[in-house]
Amino acid sequence: MQALLPQFAGRVLLVEDNPVNAIVARTTLEGLGVDVEVAYDGVEALDRLRAENFDLVLMDIHMPRMDGYTAARTWRTEEANARRARVPIVALTANSLPDDRQKSLDVGMDEHVSKPYTNADLATIMLRYLPLAS
Repeated sequence: MQALLPQFAGRVLLVEDNPVNAIVARTTLEGLGVDVEVAYDGVEALDRLRAENFDLVLMDIHMPRMDGYTAARTWRTEEANARRARVPIVALTANSLPDDRQKSLDVGMDEHVSKPYTNADLATIMLRYLPLAS
């Protein structure tokens, strides 16, 4: 029997180039109560971040056109230059070595979560960054 997971409020930008992974993650996130927008690479993610407000970014690392490391580093620079509020960025990636985690943190991501992850793993992340639904 699966434990009931909390419901959250907020907007999440899911950055994932694999369409199947994007569908699975989006379905899980929507089941946790959040509004989800999907970007399929780092270039699209930056475009969305510049145009819209998000409460959390879940970022894949290996993507075409621009990887997650470059997108996160670029966004952190733009955020700082514009004096914008910091948006939490969490790496969701198949990279699971300690050096991979450190690289994610070094480019300005807040956390590094290895795939495969569970619904409970996503809920735990969201508890750190998003309010519970009222």
